[in-house]
Amino acid sequence: MTDAYINPEGKAVNVLGDPQKGIAEDPIDLKVFAARGEPLQFALISDDDRWRAFTQIVPFPLEKTSGPCHLSLLEKGPYYQFVSIEVSGFQPGETVRIDVKSEGQGGKSQAQADEQGFYTALISPVVRGMASGHARIMIAAKSCRIGAEFPWGAGSQIDQ
Repeated sequence: MTDAYINPEGKAVNVLGDPQKGIAEDPIDLKVFAARGEPLQFALISDDDRWRAFTQIVPFPLEKTSGPCHLSLLEKGPYYQFVSIEVSGFQPGETVRIDVKSEGQGGKSQAQADEQGFYTALISPVVRGMASGHARIMIAAKSCRIGAEFPWGAGSQIDQ
C-alpha cells in the first residue's frame, strides 16, 4: 500500500510534479515477486472511496502457442493446488480432447469449445500422499494440439 496521485497524463505517481516549485514527479516503481502463471491483483482507490480502478497482471505468464491456439495456465491456489486452463483459437463448438497427467495419474476427457472457440477448465494436479510433483496437460482438436507442463506442491515456485 502507498499513497498515489494521478498526474495529468493519467499515470500513477508518489508525488505530483510542480515545476514552479522545483518538485519533480516521482513515479511509482513496482517490484513484484510471483511464480510463473501467478496472477497479481492491484487496486487504486480514492481517499473518499468514490473512484476505483482494479487490474490483474501475470508478470511471468505460463503460456504456449501452437498454430491458431493459445494456452494460458493460471495458478489458482497456493503451490498450484488448482490451475485454471484457458485455450483460445478453436473452431466454435469444436470437440476438444483433454489429457491431464500428474505423477502417472490422471485421465482423458472430452469437451466442446464455446461459441467463441474458447475452452476453460479448473484442475487440481495434486496426487494424494505426495508433497510435490509435475503435471502435464495436452489439449487437442482438429484446429491444433497444444500442451504444457508445470511443477506443483512444495518447492514448485522456486527457480522457474
